[in-house]
Amino acid sequence: MKTNQFDSDAVTFPGANQHHPLRKRCSKCCHCSFCPVHSTETCVAPAGCNEAVRLMINNDADAENWAAKGCDTIGGDVTIRSNGITADGLKKLSGLKRVCGALAIQQLALPTLDGLENLELVAGSMVIQQNNWGSNDGNTYLNTLGALSNLRYIGGALAIQQNYHLETLDGLDHAEVGG
Repeated sequence: MKTNQFDSDAVTFPGANQHHPLRKRCSKCCHCSFCPVHSTETCVAPAGCNEAVRLMINNDADAENWAAKGCDTIGGDVTIRSNGITADGLKKLSGLKRVCGALAIQQLALPTLDGLENLELVAGSMVIQQNNWGSNDGNTYLNTLGALSNLRYIGGALAIQQNYHLETLDGLDHAEVGG
């Protein structure tokens, strides 16, 4: 007999803790776009932090411009994409706590996601993809998700694809994934 409303699918990953509760699904869910989690999460961004379509961060200047707004919540989708973003540029995003839309982290040439350590919530889907793209330097391959250890909620699906040097999913241990 289950003690809560969730079935937990364990994700196994060689060389890591063998059970990561990354995917939780509602056992009674059949017509919902995503299943509810333990607590209702809301995401409301201040007026100056709402993005009309999608916030694109393609370089350090984009990250610095966003940081200058002083927002900790973004009211739309966010894409962090480009091997032109440096570690210092990504650290400019350290004030980010909530993304009210989807989050894509793609094609970075960084070994960590340091700068995203305060991220707590992504209301939509989240993709971490191709983060060894365009580099032959092993020091620039994403090898840890540890900076995401404060992420507690992803409202949509979670996709981690083509990050060939990522050895564990540690950092996402506490994230509830709704879709």
